[in-house]
Amino acid sequence: LSAWGDVVVVSLNHRLNILGYFDMSPFGEKYHNSGNAGMADIVEALKWVQENIAAFGGDPGNVTLFGQSGGGMKVTVLGQIPEAAGLFHKGIIMSGVIDALATPPRDNRAVAKAILEELGLGEGDAEKLETLPFPARSRAFNRANRKLRKQGGFFDWGPQANDWYPGDPLQTGFSDFARTFPTMVGSVIAELGFGPAVPGRQELSPEERRAKVAERYGGHADELIALFKKAYPGKNELCLLNMDTMFRPGTLRYIERKASEASAQVYSYLFALEFDVDGGKSAWHCSDIPFVFRNTDRVAVCNIEGVTEKLEDQISGAYVNFARSGNPSNKALGDWPAWSSGRKATMVFDRESAVRVEHEQELLALLQKAAPPFDFSAMMPPDDGNEEAGRAWMY
Repeated sequence: LSAWGDVVVVSLNHRLNILGYFDMSPFGEKYHNSGNAGMADIVEALKWVQENIAAFGGDPGNVTLFGQSGGGMKVTVLGQIPEAAGLFHKGIIMSGVIDALATPPRDNRAVAKAILEELGLGEGDAEKLETLPFPARSRAFNRANRKLRKQGGFFDWGPQANDWYPGDPLQTGFSDFARTFPTMVGSVIAELGFGPAVPGRQELSPEERRAKVAERYGGHADELIALFKKAYPGKNELCLLNMDTMFRPGTLRYIERKASEASAQVYSYLFALEFDVDGGKSAWHCSDIPFVFRNTDRVAVCNIEGVTEKLEDQISGAYVNFARSGNPSNKALGDWPAWSSGRKATMVFDRESAVRVEHEQELLALLQKAAPPFDFSAMMPPDDGNEEAGRAWMY
């Protein structure tokens, strides 16, 4: 991406899990922002960029922050943090808006107490956690988390709203800083639809395809197929079997709200490619990343005759142009208009990429009504007493 686009690309590390998001604030002022240590690391990295990037040929006055999944969520979080204001100038959020993962308020003292108990320590020994090796802390949390889950729900690592981080913009509104920088926001068409594809779905008859849709959605099948064909002409309606309803609705709410509150432009996209794998598989979570970084040649499933190079130019070209100017339009892709109340435009990246206006709202509304709710617990490790069983998630 750097060589092709003549841009400086920086990646960074930061603290995660119990090191990055374990809120110890009930145990003293020195732990005041411990629940946001991972985000504070990124703020420090952005300060480093401001101070040093010119030595690498970069422009500290034109920094674009971009991330995918949990990384996309962090772009949103950083836009809300006053200390990060002005350290970057544009944001790209890839599959990073999802209402179901908003970190709920939690009893941090109870969580800390459960971890301490697993280590044979009392609340007065909280400072001893600082000296313990990471594996001991991690295993203690995993054991405590299994008990917490049995008491109702499971524990998420994530930033905690406080005076340093006011909270998620869909709950609190966008910060003054967040309203000022241009944003690209999008998701992929099937996201967590990781299940097996339908073998030979291109060869199935319309009747056979309808039967499979009806098997999942019952009496909604015919209306869903009609809305799908209206939204995505030419695409196989079996995409409906694993079409995303978790990221996309929240993503559209995010775009709508930011566009209405912000002075800067907001651009909406959807990555809707059907891959030539398993007889045809709709784009899943992370499958767009190789097209952004221009390394599809290293990912076998990305290589589609007559499609890959063109789509790679369109997508990476959009990212580079957006980083450079705040506008993702480019020669390979054509004009990409910003979202507005008068024209709610989305760039649909596909074998033939095109701008669509309010093409998906009816379909999403019915899908949300017809689809069974997603079971997060199915993605968690089994509660089998295994000391290493923990929950690795977006943060």
